[in-house]
Amino acid sequence: MPDIITRFLESRKGYYYYFNWTAGQKNKIHWCECGHCNYGFGKRRNQQPGLHGVWIGPFVNLEDADRFVGQIVNRPVIHCKCINH
Repeated sequence: MPDIITRFLESRKGYYYYFNWTAGQKNKIHWCECGHCNYGFGKRRNQQPGLHGVWIGPFVNLEDADRFVGQIVNRPVIHCKCINH
């Protein structure tokens, strides 16, 4: 992988929360390398950004992401399977 891409991806490392207003309570926190998250770009490259939801992040640690979802967004905190507990 070229250096510039590696540096770009390193700058986007962290946890992301996908807020999808059509998914109700099924919004989850993901690790950046998750196939669903893809460093906050999602898996549907041809879809208009923000059409169904938005990726919020990166959060430096899982605790910050959990706090954001629980207190700011006021939703149940759900982790994607990509996050090892």
